[in-house]
Amino acid sequence: RADRSLKMVFNHGAFSSLSTLREQARADLRGIAAQLKGGMDGLVLLVEGHTDSVPVSTNTAFKGNQDLGLARANAVMIFMVRECGMSAASILPVSGGEATRPYPESDAQAKFKNRTVVLELVPAGDIAGRRR
Repeated sequence: RADRSLKMVFNHGAFSSLSTLREQARADLRGIAAQLKGGMDGLVLLVEGHTDSVPVSTNTAFKGNQDLGLARANAVMIFMVRECGMSAASILPVSGGEATRPYPESDAQAKFKNRTVVLELVPAGDIAGRRR
């Protein structure tokens, strides 16, 4: 991209429920981590958690979709650190919640796809103005 970043968007929902990663997402993240490890000097992996437009149930620990999006981003960071050996210092979890979801929601399948994260590889100096 012109802004010197690389964005990776899952083409399927990454979460089976709330903040539990699907097995396919785990496999995808392992592959991404294998490619990134050792080449992260000066780069940060921004992990932006997303939700669909459905409000979070009051029966969960989440206050809203913004909170759930951050839990999803944190789940990915923890997985990539613990299971893939990446450095926590090179990963920044943030939440887009439902506000910046990657797919328009025209049907149930589109809503499912928005239960995801978007990974963006950016130069460390470029993250100062990013949402947290």
